[in-house]
Amino acid sequence: GHLCAAEIRIVASGATQDALYKVISDFEKSSSHKIDVTWAGAAIYRPLLSSDKPFDAVIITSADADTFIQSGKLRAPKVALAKTGIGVGVRKGQPRPDIST
Repeated sequence: GHLCAAEIRIVASGATQDALYKVISDFEKSSSHKIDVTWAGAAIYRPLLSSDKPFDAVIITSADADTFIQSGKLRAPKVALAKTGIGVGVRKGQPRPDIST
């Protein structure tokens, strides 16, 4: 059958933008589909996802995904796409901060 081009609406955490830019670009070039991404931090995407604005997929933190699944705004199951870490750098010669808490 014939497939029509679709606009796929995604709400995604701004932290994923650099990692997904090439994936989205390559997908659009290899298909007839267009990706419309709303990049946002949690303070913006949480109320956005709570509203009635339509979207096709979300890429957000696992904890937020669980919250929206429990509230009925997202359908289970969620799929883990990536893991992130945070590093702390200290200038040479400076004392290390206490980051135990």
